[in-house]
Parts: sequence; structure tokens; C-alpha cells
Amino acid sequence: MINTLPRQSIWEIACRSNDLDPSMVDIKNLPLKLKDALKSIARATHYDEKMSVLNSNGIENHSAFHPKTHKRYDPKDIHSKINDCYEKESFDKEFLETVFIEDEHFANWCINKNIPLPTFWFPNGWKPFDFEEKTLTVNVVDKDNKLDINLRPSQADKIACQAIGRTLWDMYPNMTIAAMCMHEAIQKYGNGKIYKGAHTLRDWLSEVAPENVKGKKGRPKKSES
Repeated sequence: MINTLPRQSIWEIACRSNDLDPSMVDIKNLPLKLKDALKSIARATHYDEKMSVLNSNGIENHSAFHPKTHKRYDPKDIHSKINDCYEKESFDKEFLETVFIEDEHFANWCINKNIPLPTFWFPNGWKPFDFEEKTLTVNVVDKDNKLDINLRPSQADKIACQAIGRTLWDMYPNMTIAAMCMHEAIQKYGNGKIYKGAHTLRDWLSEVAPENVKGKKGRPKKSES
């Protein structure tokens, strides 16, 4: 049966994508393919804007907790250990069992990298939300009042949510992004209520949020040096 959990740990994803039982892998003798997978996923969470490390509750930049060992990792620990995973090949199984990736984000990353979606998690033919929508015609007026553009429903909703967000931030410049995501206008008139993922609305609204509420992302700048 396909696993339908909305997020999986980095350890689980890397092991099962390579047909390995996560509970049976010898941490002292990791197969090369597993090392490569762990490094690739860890690096993507630092350099791919759409793939974030989450705790078990699907929250980014918060502490993570291992339920069996009761060990807690604060955001600085998480950032450091992810960095060590892909730069120093330091594979801490306990930690990698504690940090998670959301299905939509992982699938989009795979598609962008031409990596087959792992069958343990995604059924044959599965596509992320944005890929499976039909297009619709939305009238977007340019300065000459003449422009029609074909948009997917989610693209139209993104435009609406960002327009609502800009208006509300003009009135309430200190409103947090989290509060904006839950605002009635976003939920009702921007169709925000249908986007249940941990980051869709946040990603959209972060693009138009005032600088004073964006905060630090907690990940390094993109750089190959």
C-alpha cells in the first residue's frame, strides 16, 4: 500500500527510495547510494527555496524532538547538522529520523531534477498540486487594458492572496506572515482554505511581506564557494 503521510523523515526517504529498510541499515557501514541520497536531500534543504527541513509537526525553524530518545534539537543544531551531513558526510541517524520533508516539496524537487518519484510514497502518475490542475482563462488587464492570460487556479489564487496581503499589510504593517495566512480575507476571498500544505500560503505571502516581518530564513545564501 502507498504511504500517504504528508511528510517523511530524511532518513526514511533516503533509505526507502533506495529499497533499504530504515530500521535495518547499519549506520557504521552505509551503502554509497544511501550516502549520496542523504547528502543530496540535505543539501537541497539549504539551497532549494522550496524544500525546507520541518519538525514532526510540519513547522520550519522550530526545535525538533526524537520521541524514542527524547533528544531535542534547536534550530541552530538542525542547521549545523544538515550542513555537516552534506559537507562532512556526518550521518547522524537519530537526527535524520527527527527532521522531515513535506511530500509536495520533495516531489517538486524530484521533478525539477528529473529524479523518479519514489514508489513507496507516491502512486504511479502522481503529480504535485500545481502540475495536475487544468488551466482557466483569467482576464488580467495591462496598462493598455488588453491582456488575457491563461492561468491555473492556483496561480489565480496566488495573485489574489498576494493582492489581499499587500492591502492588509498597508493597514497592519506589523502583522506576521503566520497571522496573515490565517486572516479571514486570505482564507475566504483568496481561497486560502483549500491550501492545506505547510508552506503554500506562507511561500506566496512571504514574497510580498514587508521586510520587517519577513525575518531571517535560517539557511545560508546560495553560494557554491
